[in-house]
Amino acid sequence: MALAAALAAIALTACGRSGDTSPGREDGGPAVRPEESPRLPPVPPPAPPEAKPTRTAPTAAESPPPAGEAEPADPPALGPAFHVPLGDSPWKGASEPLAVLVEFIDFACPHSARMAPVLDRLVAAHPDDLRVVVKAYPIPGHGKAPEAAAAAAAAHAQGRFWELHDRLFANPAEWTTEDLERLASEAGLDLPRFRNALEDRTVQDDVATEVTLGHRLGVTGTPSFALNGRRFEGSTSFRNLERLVTRAIAEGRAQLETGVPRRDVYEALTAGAPAEVP
Repeated sequence: MALAAALAAIALTACGRSGDTSPGREDGGPAVRPEESPRLPPVPPPAPPEAKPTRTAPTAAESPPPAGEAEPADPPALGPAFHVPLGDSPWKGASEPLAVLVEFIDFACPHSARMAPVLDRLVAAHPDDLRVVVKAYPIPGHGKAPEAAAAAAAAHAQGRFWELHDRLFANPAEWTTEDLERLASEAGLDLPRFRNALEDRTVQDDVATEVTLGHRLGVTGTPSFALNGRRFEGSTSFRNLERLVTRAIAEGRAQLETGVPRRDVYEALTAGAPAEVP
């Protein structure tokens, strides 16, 4: 019974963990086959239809869970460590962190949206010690997630990722090209550059690279995290995530005590860890 409850909790806190073998759409439309999205590697099928978040940006970092969803009582269990390359992915927080939290997101996933203010609160609580890094993991057939991920990559190229990130989560929809351009304009992007970037294969390649990285690390749903390289999946409360981050910062501080320079702490913590699941 305990295992069944744990599995049910995971399914309620992440997108893309359905056991169905044929990807479908949240709106009940026809399935989208992998070959219809040739630029992105196939992703595990999305979860059954979920309640979409409201069109107002979340303001409470520890907002109550959606109706029918129980708040996890304990922090998620961390898996084994991996070496997760940070690359040029967008980040916020400490420039020389003691703990690095990498998040794989899907802009069409309400659970990813729910975690955004929680992570903002964590960064505010640990501005000198925690860095949050975001990587794309759009699920084909999950609304317009691939298009939103490409738009976010184009915004990152203009140094405006977070501005568009927040607007995409605050305005969940089956985004049209016009919707994405409107949100990009509100985010302060240069629209001609934005349009050119979306037509350029570079942004699709950037997204595909991050999806492939997620595959290699065993990501099966969003949001998915790696804290100092140790993986877990699903949304959780600020309280639970704060407990994990506090421990991770302590691990980083222990590295400082052995003489590791602060700028090298993350690499030291993940040195020798595998880069992908067996």
